[in-house]
Amino acid sequence: NHGKSALMLNMCVNLLQQTDYTCVYLSYEMPISSVGLKLTKVIDGTIYDSSCGYKDDMAYLDRIKANNCQGYNELATYLDTQRLILTDKNINIVDIVNLIAMLKKRTSKVVIFADYLQLIPTNGSKDQRYFELKTLVETLRVAINQNGFILVGGSQLTAGETPYADQSRESKDITFTAELVLKVWNKVVAVATGAYRTRKVKGSDDEDIVNYYDETDGDFIIDVVKSRQGSVGKHFGFSLDGGFKLKEAKQTIKITDF
Repeated sequence: NHGKSALMLNMCVNLLQQTDYTCVYLSYEMPISSVGLKLTKVIDGTIYDSSCGYKDDMAYLDRIKANNCQGYNELATYLDTQRLILTDKNINIVDIVNLIAMLKKRTSKVVIFADYLQLIPTNGSKDQRYFELKTLVETLRVAINQNGFILVGGSQLTAGETPYADQSRESKDITFTAELVLKVWNKVVAVATGAYRTRKVKGSDDEDIVNYYDETDGDFIIDVVKSRQGSVGKHFGFSLDGGFKLKEAKQTIKITDF
């Protein structure tokens, strides 16, 4: 609940609006109705009020039914033209590889979002999940690289107690395989769940402690923890601005020596 899906949905909308890429969103966590509603909020960005919860969703649905929601109309256009493909079906790794091959015949510009990566079914193997996941990510890596596509995978890599919690064994193959790893940390959720811990200041001789990411503005912190192009250690602060849209907070790009 730290914002993985929010980040991926915002990336998806930005690609649709700013490029000619085809986006495929495979949802293994949310039903397609929730994905569509959140995409509408990202595009529209007008009603959102975090204090009203489902009332906000109902307001959007009323606008959609009245054909008075620009975000939904834009989303419908992407779906009708197949620039956006959405599914919440539990498709397995073989289905994804076949989908990649099919899309390659149509276009070379494809970004596939897999949310939640660790829930993708394999071929019914009876191996331990660790070995299944290793096979899964390697199969995806080969299929993506051979066809020149991009895969954005959302996955819970840590136990969640702190932003720097150790990765589980099942998660390390995802990190090792990826070109870029972004860690998402929601300060608001962390405070509410008691996970907003403190740490000693590095190199300090006294007992001074600081909260994680206190030096970065915004509620959603996006931390570059691996990049084969450099820039590891940068973190960016974002906040929700209207709908479900992430907006960069002021003075947020900072480099910290962890």
